[in-house]
Amino acid sequence: MFDPVKQARLCVHVDRIFTGVAPPLVRISRTYGRDVAEIAVMAYIKDLSEYTGVKDKMTPQQMEHTAAVIVSEYGHLTIAEIMYFFYLFKAGRFGRFYGAVDGLVITEALRDFIDIRNQELDRIEHDKRKRAQAREDQRRRKESLTYEEYQELKWLFNMGYEPKDLR
Repeated sequence: MFDPVKQARLCVHVDRIFTGVAPPLVRISRTYGRDVAEIAVMAYIKDLSEYTGVKDKMTPQQMEHTAAVIVSEYGHLTIAEIMYFFYLFKAGRFGRFYGAVDGLVITEALRDFIDIRNQELDRIEHDKRKRAQAREDQRRRKESLTYEEYQELKWLFNMGYEPKDLR
């Protein structure tokens, strides 16, 4: 599902990346073993390394160490968020490699990605609250009297009319 080949197609749905049901790296690690989580991350590292076109690629050992650091330090991120991070990296959001793909550049960029992630989560939460408020406003408009309706009925209240308690 989270194959680097499908990355561009899946990353179009940003809200789903942050609100979907993709498992965090720590859960993948606990459920299937740490190696599986690291291999999943390594697939993205290798894809990024190939994408950059720099002369010196990462060695398998460097990719393994970088993946291990990511799983350890950023285990709270979901596999979808990791996929999106590498997509943004490929899109040029975190700079570029000069001469060689560097694990430190990747992990530093992940810190910047956390800010992007937090902004996206805040935006999603804000939109969710706005939609809930709009639904509540619409519900209240349905149940409330308009000013014109009130003007038509106020004479009843002026004459002492009291509605029955509808509870």
